[in-house]
Amino acid sequence: MTGIDTNVLVRFLTADDPEQFEIAKSVIEEVCSDASPGVISVVVVCELTWVLDRAFGLPRNDVVGVLRNLLSRSNLVIERRDAVHAAVLDFETGPAGFSDYLLAQIHVDLGATQTVTFDKKASRHKHFKLLGQG
Repeated sequence: MTGIDTNVLVRFLTADDPEQFEIAKSVIEEVCSDASPGVISVVVVCELTWVLDRAFGLPRNDVVGVLRNLLSRSNLVIERRDAVHAAVLDFETGPAGFSDYLLAQIHVDLGATQTVTFDKKASRHKHFKLLGQG
């Protein structure tokens, strides 16, 4: 198995650097296989969503599409795939950031009944509790 860093995924997905795109494409499409998949951590998934939003200005729906594409690939192992999938569903319709939804889902998976936050957008989700409000 081969771990894949955020910058490799970004080059592969955006093709913003033609030379690095070809290298990244080769790794993801030829080196990573069903028998020896590429590994993507939740940290990389969170970084990827941030880069696509902030650096590339992709709309939320496009970021959701990218995440769904990654989840559908049999040659990639996504850490906590079920939690990432649940976070994608929440991110698609909710106001908070992807990492907020992923964090909440991981906490639920670890046995938490809620995640406390000062983030008003995140607190609209059922797994968060807003602190400091009367």
